[in-house]
Amino acid sequence: MQHGSLVATFLGGLALGTLAGCGGDTTGGTSGGGPVPETQFVDRTVSSYCEGLRVCCQKQGMVFSAAGCDAGLRSGLTENGSICEPGTTYDAAAVGACLEQAESYIASCGSAGSSMPTVCNRMCVGNQPLGATCDSNQQCAQPASGEVICSYSTGSGQGTCMPLVHGQLGAGCRSSCRQNSCTVSSGPAGADATCYADDGLYCANDFTCQNLVAVGGACSLAWSCATGAYCAAGVCTAQKAAGAACTNYDECLGSCDGTTCVGSGANDLEVTAEICAGNFDNSTSDTGTATTSPTTGRAGAPPTSPPTSGQAGAPGT
Repeated sequence: MQHGSLVATFLGGLALGTLAGCGGDTTGGTSGGGPVPETQFVDRTVSSYCEGLRVCCQKQGMVFSAAGCDAGLRSGLTENGSICEPGTTYDAAAVGACLEQAESYIASCGSAGSSMPTVCNRMCVGNQPLGATCDSNQQCAQPASGEVICSYSTGSGQGTCMPLVHGQLGAGCRSSCRQNSCTVSSGPAGADATCYADDGLYCANDFTCQNLVAVGGACSLAWSCATGAYCAAGVCTAQKAAGAACTNYDECLGSCDGTTCVGSGANDLEVTAEICAGNFDNSTSDTGTATTSPTTGRAGAPPTSPPTSGQAGAPGT
C-alpha cells in the first residue's frame, strides 16, 4: 500500500498529466533553496508552486488566479495528515532545494529532456535497513553507492528492502524503466532485476531482460519498442510528429492532447486555463505517467505499490 502524506500529494501533483515533473532548469526560484521547517512545508510549497505557475500561465497567455491556486493546492495538501509517510524522516534541506527547482521548472512550462531531480525524492528519507519490511521504496535507507528498493519478488505479499539489481541481457526481471517511468509485474521468485531502456533493454513476457525492438519488429508490450517507436497492432511503429492524429501519448514524439500530437518544449507541462484558474481536480490528462509512482524515493525507481499481475502495462497482460 502507499501511505498518504503531504509530500506524496505534492509530488503527485507534479506528476499528473499537467505539471508532469519538477526538474530541468534549476536556476532562480523565490524559495532560495534554504531549509524548510516542517511547520512551513505547506506555506512554502504553495508559494513556490503557485509562483512558478503564475509565470507559466502568463507565458501561455492564460489568466492566472493566485487565490484559486492557493486554495486548490492548499486543499490538496492539507487533506492528508503527516508530511512524510511512516518509516521516513523529513529532510528540511532537500525540501528547500526541491521547491526552488520545482518553481523554476514550472515557470518555464517545462523543457525538453528534463525530468524530476533526485532531490525531490529525498524530501522524506527512508530509515528502514536492508531486510526490513516496507510498503514503498521511499522507506528504505539508501547506501552511499547503489540503490535499495522495496521488493515484492519473494512472493510473500510483503515488501522487503533489497538492493536494486540492474538488469543485464537475459537476466530474470520484474520491471522495465524508461526515463522516469517504470512498469512492474509479479514475476517468479528470484526474478528481481530492472531492465533499463537506456541500456537498450526491456522486461519481456518471459520475465527476462531482452533487447528493445526496432521499428518494424514484432511487439506485444507497450514498452518493448526502441526509443522513437511505439507498439501498434503488434508491430513497433515510428512515433508521429506534431500535427498527426493520436489517441495516446506513446504514439507521439512529443505528447498527445487527446486528438493531436503536439511538439515538446513550449508547454510540456500541458498547462491549461483550468489549471491557471486553480482547478486542479479536473485537469489531468494522459501523458504516460500512470504506470509509475512519483513517490518512489529514488528517481526512475520501480513503482512502490505491490506488483500485481494484470495491472495496466504489466508483462503477461
